[in-house]
Amino acid sequence: MHILIYPAVFFLSVIFIARIVKWFNSFWNDLSVYDKKIYKILSILFGIIITVLYIGNSDFYFQYDKVYSMDSGWVYNTILPSLYYYDIRHPLMSVFTFPIYAVSNLVFSSTFMAVFVQFINIQLLIITAFELKLLTKNKYVFWLYIVSFPSIIYLVFFEKYIFVVFLLVTYLYNTFYKKKEFDITVILAASIMPTSLFIGISEFFKDMKIKKIIINIFKLAIAALII
Repeated sequence: MHILIYPAVFFLSVIFIARIVKWFNSFWNDLSVYDKKIYKILSILFGIIITVLYIGNSDFYFQYDKVYSMDSGWVYNTILPSLYYYDIRHPLMSVFTFPIYAVSNLVFSSTFMAVFVQFINIQLLIITAFELKLLTKNKYVFWLYIVSFPSIIYLVFFEKYIFVVFLLVTYLYNTFYKKKEFDITVILAASIMPTSLFIGISEFFKDMKIKKIIINIFKLAIAALII
């Protein structure tokens, strides 16, 4: 009977990937020529750094509690490969992480799978920095975020919080920079980290018309139930 699920999974995957590609193309068009060059340079530089670190020392993705109570090994060994992972702190984490694991595990060995997944994290980190730059209209915000201590720590250690922050900032970016009336990123953010739901307060400030506010909240509630 499980075979009946495959067409639905394939259909939803195609839609999801198509939306990601469409969003990224729109984001890419918002960047200046200089920004695009910096994006590529940082992607290559950070990619080389984590490749060297991960090949040289597996603790960067296997360690437990050795650095600031981070559990890289827990994320790598428990969350990532689990199709049914559930934690009240991260209710729907496996919905996003398991497909990445399934693809990377099929192609790469253990070490290079960690490098591949962390490279995806790096992309989210860089995108978040550019979103903040566009939101604040201040180029220094980008560099301050990139060289901040949390960014450096999560750049080299295998963790999940880059994704958490990415969803939060992307919601703000979609809402206040792209001027989207309705964006479910806030629900995705809350499904990964329930405390992120506080950002949904911004729905009350999109439009001062009470009717519009109620409609937006109702849409979010329905979308949350469906997800």
